[in-house]
Amino acid sequence: MKKALVTLALGSVLATTAQATVYTYEQNKHNRPNNKDSIEKATFTYDNQLQQFTFKASLTRDTDGLWAVVNRGSSPSNKNAGFMHIDLKNNVITVNQGYRINGANYLNPVVQRFDNVINYHQNTKTLDFSINVAQINEKLRNQTGDLLGGIEFNNTIGGWVHADYTPNAQYNGNTITHWKYSGINGIDFHNRNTTIVPPKPPVPVPTPAPLALIALGLLGLYRRAKA
Repeated sequence: MKKALVTLALGSVLATTAQATVYTYEQNKHNRPNNKDSIEKATFTYDNQLQQFTFKASLTRDTDGLWAVVNRGSSPSNKNAGFMHIDLKNNVITVNQGYRINGANYLNPVVQRFDNVINYHQNTKTLDFSINVAQINEKLRNQTGDLLGGIEFNNTIGGWVHADYTPNAQYNGNTITHWKYSGINGIDFHNRNTTIVPPKPPVPVPTPAPLALIALGLLGLYRRAKA
């Protein structure tokens, strides 16, 4: 018993938690050459445990905004898609429900808005942001039963990304009241295979201090009982 208590007091354990699967995909305009493309390169990353979506892009020229849609592989023209209006000028991302074939997607219901999450570097024409999309996926995928809804992908991905050079975004609270679409070519792709990011090795975590103190207390009681 003495040895067991000492081991409990001074030992450490490895924390083993369920590993998330992180998917990533990179698309550049050279996969589909077009001199009028507004997007040089775009990288999409999704953590399926945290439901964290990360986006990075290199643009061919400076712009005030762009829009993006992404799902598990099919065409993103879906009534439950998470349509992202990415306002670089005001540093706002507004996610609207669904894609309209005839445009004016900003008129669709707002699912969630994110403020001051975009890192935009005008000198290099690059941007990146990372947002938690759990609330969006709950409403557009889980509650609707639409596996192509929300902002999410796994081993396959489909997406559209287009720049809107002067969207002149206007707002009333969380709602977009005006967004001008440029109709400029961007990056469109469907049913592409993603890559899984290798998981990080587990980190050793010491036994919690309260547990060690309890063990030492029990050891003291044991010694007094033996005396």
